[in-house]
Amino acid sequence: TAQSCFNKERLTQLMADCFQPSIRQGFIYILYPPSVGAQYVGGVDVGEGVGLDYSCLTIVGKRGLSSEVSAVIYSNEVATDLFAYECDKLCREYFNALLVVENNSLGIAVTNKLLELGYANLYYSDDKREKVGWTTGEKNKQLGIIELIQVINDGSLSTRFKPQVKEMTEYQWVNGKPQPTGATHGDTVISLMLASQMLKRVGI
Repeated sequence: TAQSCFNKERLTQLMADCFQPSIRQGFIYILYPPSVGAQYVGGVDVGEGVGLDYSCLTIVGKRGLSSEVSAVIYSNEVATDLFAYECDKLCREYFNALLVVENNSLGIAVTNKLLELGYANLYYSDDKREKVGWTTGEKNKQLGIIELIQVINDGSLSTRFKPQVKEMTEYQWVNGKPQPTGATHGDTVISLMLASQMLKRVGI
């Protein structure tokens, strides 16, 4: 039997607090504009851009001990190069947010474009700055989701982006593992998970 991963009362409150963000180009959602004094991070989960899985960038702003989603790029129709271009542009707007891209085949294509564009604050998974991106294996993906569940449930991380909250409601424990059960495969949740890992790497 499956049960919800995220606290239902917490998700109910987040859903009630969702609002319509300003929208650019039909797929860029601005919940809160850049704010001096906040520290920003971003996480990217890349889809194929052909009407299947979504590509998603989630930018999170951190003030003190609390963090909240500030902006999202979310589309399943934008080609990889254009998606990378828009990620570069938006992250620069948010004071060159520390940006992590999932290090898989599609993610590598986005990372290469970001490097070509000269984005200066990409996450490297090694101290020598030779391995760019986040390598997602089954074990660390599960751990990342579990840590995301904890910070959402305890209120230290919030989102008012409705598709993201909806995808959280679709995450269930299946055989002891957190699994997406919706049609969108949790793309916005993965990007938020990656951003939440970056929150550990920016100061208070």
